[in-house]
This record gives sequence, C-alpha cells and structure tokens, in this order.
Amino acid sequence: MTTPSAADAAAEHRLRVRFGRLHSNVPADGDACAAELAASGRRVVVVSACLLGEPVRWDGAARNHPRATLPLLADPSVELLPLCPELLGGMGCPRPAVHFAHGDGDAPDARVVDTAGRDRTAELRAGAVRADALATLAGASAALLKERSPSCGATAVHGPAGPTAGSGMFAATLRRRGLALATEECAPSAPPVPDDASTRGPHAP
Repeated sequence: MTTPSAADAAAEHRLRVRFGRLHSNVPADGDACAAELAASGRRVVVVSACLLGEPVRWDGAARNHPRATLPLLADPSVELLPLCPELLGGMGCPRPAVHFAHGDGDAPDARVVDTAGRDRTAELRAGAVRADALATLAGASAALLKERSPSCGATAVHGPAGPTAGSGMFAATLRRRGLALATEECAPSAPPVPDDASTRGPHAP
C-alpha cells in the first residue's frame, strides 16, 4: 500500500476545503470560492465530487475514480471545481435514489421521482442551476462527470426501466453552454478541452 506524500495530502485537504466552501449554506462563500478559481489563471475543470472521493451519492458513498481524476490532479495548469448538484439543490445525503420518470435533462417537461414516488424535479433542477452558476463564476471550460447520474450523466441516466440513453440536468446545462464533457467511463488521458477555443470560459487561458 502506497503512503500518500505530504504534497498529496495537502492537495486533498485543499480540495476538501474547496468542496466545503462551494457547498456552504452561505451562497456568497461558494461564489467567492468560484471567483478565486477564475482569478487563478489556470484552466478550471468541473468534476463530479463523488469521483474525487466525496461521500455524496444517494447512499452516502463515494465513487472515487483515480484513473479518471489523477491526470487532472497532476496537471499544474488545471484547477478542479468539485460539485454535487444534488447537494446544491438541497436533496441531502443520504437520500432516496431518483430516476427520470419522463424525459431527461434536455427535456423541458422532464419529471424526476424518487423510490417513494415523490416528485424531485424542482430540487434536481435547482441543483443544476446553482452548479452551473458556480461553474460560470469559475470560468470552467470542461467537465469530468459521473455517468448515469440524474444530474451528471453525460450520455446515460436512469429511467423507469433502468439505465437508458440521455443526459442529466447539470450535464445538459453544461453542454448547452458549449463545455467539453467527459465521464469516468471515457476519461481521456489529458484534461478534456473544447473543440473550439471560443467556447472556453472567460477566465480560461
């Protein structure tokens, strides 16, 4: 078993502090954190927080995925923006699992329900809006997202019968703004970049 270096431990601590500020109950603190990233002069990449080891999934677990995240963590020209739209939408953790009962994140009439049949559409949409606001403030130009998440699924989500093609609400919002999206299942060896440099955030180098 490899013991993390002091530098690795410090980087992990910085990310956890950043995650806490971005998901603070005081929105101004999250806004300030995002603005600091924008002012860093580095390229900002959104990452689903569960992929970085944050225990924010519906069951209170994480989905730490070093193969996908380590290239980003190792790149000195990149700053990570760890986000969980479900937490930002006030859904809590742990929480009942949700799925799309109708449509997906691209559908204006999408409907999301939890395992008890309760409509959670408004919370999921609010989380996507808040996460996108933070990504915009940070000048994020790309994202590494958790596939099949109701918020972050880039090409697949859960529907009434299980996994199905579609986009999560946050992923759909980022794609409409032109951000380059990757998932842990198709993560490139280098940070995702937009096809057209003009789609980068205003603070990207």
